[in-house]
Amino acid sequence: MEVTLRAEPRSTTGKGSARQARMAGRVPAILYGRGIVPTPLAVDSKQIGHALHTEAGANVLVNLEVEGGRRYLTMVREVQRHPVRGHLLHVDFVNTARDVKTHAEVPLQITGESRGVREGGVIEHHLWELRVVALPTDIPSSLEADISHLAIGDHLRVADVTPPAGVDIVSEPDEIILSVVEPQAARGAAEGEAAELGAGEGEISGEG
Repeated sequence: MEVTLRAEPRSTTGKGSARQARMAGRVPAILYGRGIVPTPLAVDSKQIGHALHTEAGANVLVNLEVEGGRRYLTMVREVQRHPVRGHLLHVDFVNTARDVKTHAEVPLQITGESRGVREGGVIEHHLWELRVVALPTDIPSSLEADISHLAIGDHLRVADVTPPAGVDIVSEPDEIILSVVEPQAARGAAEGEAAELGAGEGEISGEG
């Protein structure tokens, strides 16, 4: 998905300049990438907020129109938010091209109900996003993984996820995305029984 966003250059930088921009309803930003000098900018806070809440999320393609007639195809590389209030503090835009592959973090969408969960197990989630390489227009909004076949004790690994055409997953193939495990109470009871059994065996061998 693509959006168009207008930006204006910032002649000054630093905390004071950034604070003034935010008070005026602007979000401080920087544009960098191939063939351009890093350029401080400011974008409308409402417009960038809408851009980041499309289906594409942080991987939205942004046609950045910079005051003065310059236009860049960009992607959002980093977003800084206020730790309490959550509003945008700063945005990094990286210059890209439609015919050049780029890296992106894509969220995982888990589908299906695990067989292990139906049998009383629970899911331990370890990984929420995968790193991919693709042309900017081919980057998916999410990657789907069906877990309906997983039983208790099974894992979903990165290698189990099938990307769409034109997309390569570059996260470690053996990395575990999620596991289906026994409930904590059941595991605790099993571990306790194992410990008791081990202690009993030790006492018997000592008598001999």
